[in-house]
Amino acid sequence: MLKEKKYKFISEEEIPESKMGSFWGQIFASIPKGQSLVLEGKEGSHARMSLLQYQNRSRKFLNLKIKQRNLKIYVTNPKTKGAPPEA
Repeated sequence: MLKEKKYKFISEEEIPESKMGSFWGQIFASIPKGQSLVLEGKEGSHARMSLLQYQNRSRKFLNLKIKQRNLKIYVTNPKTKGAPPEA
């Protein structure tokens, strides 16, 4: 039998909403074509995980690519193949 004194129960409405996903979603949406977002350290790790979650769960930002070079993470929005160069 559980000792109820050890555990705290709260209602479902009291669970805080995650704000990280919307934060990264706004950043990913703002990366211009042909540009890369450069991140380092924990911020880069968080961005990588967030992007993978968006791509796998929501099927969003499928155009973005992740590259890692040394300790930096690059989130790239590649130019569309065959598109004329922008002036």
